[in-house]
Amino acid sequence: MHSEEIDELFRQVAPDTTVGDDEGVRQVFETLVETTLTYRDQLKKGHEFILTVEDVGVVLDWLMAYMQTGNGPDTDNDIRAELFRLWLVALTPKRA
Repeated sequence: MHSEEIDELFRQVAPDTTVGDDEGVRQVFETLVETTLTYRDQLKKGHEFILTVEDVGVVLDWLMAYMQTGNGPDTDNDIRAELFRLWLVALTPKRA
């Protein structure tokens, strides 16, 4: 997904925030979008499962709760659990 497309998506989900107002928020958003699309494509390529909008919404709720409490989800949904794990890995700062 190109930067312009991510900017447009960001404006749609956060209409009160101007792209560039908070570069940190924009970067997190971009990371989540790119990680989600990569995971979706992997699932589609394997013809195993599909990632739904509902899945992404649930995992986003989990991420927000995790940021507040530090507690991860208790789930048996492997697709959602993997997306949550991928998001955490992508958002964790890399050590030098």
